[in-house]
Amino acid sequence: MIKTKYRLFEHNYLLGYVPWDFHALNLPFHASFDALDWEHGAELMAKNRVNGTRFFLATGEKVGDLRNYHIPFLRTDDKFDLTKFGEDDMNQIEWRLEKFWERGIATMICLATGIKGQRFKHTVWHKDNNINGTTDNHRDFMAHLGTKMTYMKVIRNLWKRWKHKPVIFEFINEPHAFSNKAQLTWYKRMMTYCLTLGIPRRQYAFKPYDYVACNSDGACEEFPGTGLVGRSWGDELRKPAPQHMKEGLKHDYKKDGAGWFIGSAGAYFANAEGDKPNFEHWRLAAVDGLNKLECKFQGVDWNLFSYRKGLKRVPLGELKAIRKASKILG
Repeated sequence: MIKTKYRLFEHNYLLGYVPWDFHALNLPFHASFDALDWEHGAELMAKNRVNGTRFFLATGEKVGDLRNYHIPFLRTDDKFDLTKFGEDDMNQIEWRLEKFWERGIATMICLATGIKGQRFKHTVWHKDNNINGTTDNHRDFMAHLGTKMTYMKVIRNLWKRWKHKPVIFEFINEPHAFSNKAQLTWYKRMMTYCLTLGIPRRQYAFKPYDYVACNSDGACEEFPGTGLVGRSWGDELRKPAPQHMKEGLKHDYKKDGAGWFIGSAGAYFANAEGDKPNFEHWRLAAVDGLNKLECKFQGVDWNLFSYRKGLKRVPLGELKAIRKASKILG
């Protein structure tokens, strides 16, 4: 088994890569993506020196998600008990995480997602979907006492279960609905609680970051999203091109940044089904790289998807781009 060369907690620099989107932890396997594919993908990431990845703990954004996806909490009829784990689904989730953990790849797990608009009613956090007395209004998520108490129990239970694993707890995804004051108050409480549990500071995270060259949805001004995008995602979620992935990491390092979570659209760029990643499509983008004709078909710049080798240009896969950038660590 290959283990990543630059472990995050040893080198304190993130060579992060999200291969099959944040929801992948919860999605059932299918004909174009099975358990062997998952393990092979983790191996390829470790081989190319990726040291971190990111997933949502419990996906839920539309009707049917909570019934059809792997959700780690105990199912009680049509609702969940967020203070207990459902062992069948949790075992499936942990099997997937273990493929990264055993290779030295840290996993950032976002605890609360879908806390916005119409998505909220399809999450485990909405009061109609659990027995724990949480809120039914996403704008009250940070202020509602029952929600806060339940959320803290989730942190406690996960830490008790995963305290010896290379895991980072991300508090909430895209907290745009809350004022800076509300966020500050809530974050301070959660950070204090994590410290009382004995969770090291490096193992919990929140947004916004002090400095990150780019995020996993798109890119920053220096390295705009000019790469692949899932066919049903919309152009605003277009990912950076491989050359920008490589240069973006190097740029971030020179700026004394903490690293970068690079998102891949490889599993979806030729596949419009939003909840069925295609492993072979991802492998093409991540490992082999797209050729000139494939780049033309996707409407992307071949020069940003290739590098010069001798007298010709050859495809640059996303993972190879990260491996090339990893030389900044020595």
